[in-house]
Amino acid sequence: MIVTLLTFVVSSAFAQLDTDKYKYYRVQNSKSLRYVSVRDGIGSIDKNKFTADFKAIDIISGIENVISDPGSIIGIVDEGAGYYGLEAQGTSVSEIVSGVSIIIVENEDGTYLVCGTAKGSKGGISGSGNAYLLDPGTGEDLSFIVSTAAGARTKGTGNWKVYPVDSDDDSNYFGVDMNLYAEGKYYTTLYTSFAYTLSPDMTAYAISDVADGKVTLQDLGSFVPEETPVILESSFSSASANRLQPVEGGGSVPGNLLSGVYFNHNRGGIHTVRTAFDKNSMRVLKVVDGEITLSDEGDEYLPANSAYLSVPAGTPSVLKFGVKTAIMEIQSDQDKTGRIYDLQGRQVRNPQQKGIYIVDGKKVVGK
Repeated sequence: MIVTLLTFVVSSAFAQLDTDKYKYYRVQNSKSLRYVSVRDGIGSIDKNKFTADFKAIDIISGIENVISDPGSIIGIVDEGAGYYGLEAQGTSVSEIVSGVSIIIVENEDGTYLVCGTAKGSKGGISGSGNAYLLDPGTGEDLSFIVSTAAGARTKGTGNWKVYPVDSDDDSNYFGVDMNLYAEGKYYTTLYTSFAYTLSPDMTAYAISDVADGKVTLQDLGSFVPEETPVILESSFSSASANRLQPVEGGGSVPGNLLSGVYFNHNRGGIHTVRTAFDKNSMRVLKVVDGEITLSDEGDEYLPANSAYLSVPAGTPSVLKFGVKTAIMEIQSDQDKTGRIYDLQGRQVRNPQQKGIYIVDGKKVVGK
């Protein structure tokens, strides 16, 4: 399923794909106008029976319904020779399905076909041709057709657009709705597979200690590394005011006690991928008596892309916020590529002015 999702992402990506400038995109079918969103990390393609499991991918109408959805943010990596790597929600096509590569075919109207082929060969996934990704336009699932490019193109439902996610683009940004309010601030938690920079009025916290019924909060500054569970604080509640810019950047937050989950999916069978809340070992963000706290009162299952605090037996049912420490330095754990990005996630080849840039997952002040 994830394979499908990633595949369609690639096709749309080509419409506005520029991997030197952006890594993260949304993918939309040009006919149904529905967006792709990854809901779990399970999928498969049977190359012999021409069947596939796409239930890990939701097809969603309306940009307003994906604007705050991390599952709709697709990372696209140019692997050369016409092949692309697709990433979302902590997984990738290559991790889900071995032996299949993703290629794209450009259409005259600027849209793209996306297909899976036998790894290392553009000659086809079978004797009948490649497997092209389709959105039937109705129902919950994607489908595919084993065909030639010309045959797939005539279907119309296999043409995809791709849009870079940009915090300055009012039509395609990623923002966060803050659903908790206490003492003049709005709060939520977040856990994403991509790194991001924050809007000016936002703060991201890790938790570095728990003692005497209180948690110590560590301010992460304006940059949050990939796969980092955090508590977000803002002066505003709406996603449009709380925009995050996905950027390419690894790193780690030493001593962060928060944990995160990607999925809360319930399609049945292997696609029931969710984490049950356990009040004996977990604390989740909640307003108690007008204060923002970490509480033992939560929903039956943890929300997708949320963070929680694991605690030992005997921990107080409510943990209050204690000391908020100064901005900490992020430790980079990725290969040092030397690539430079601005705070909008765009690669900068020759920075000419003062400002803050992201280099190898760290914030650097240009002089």
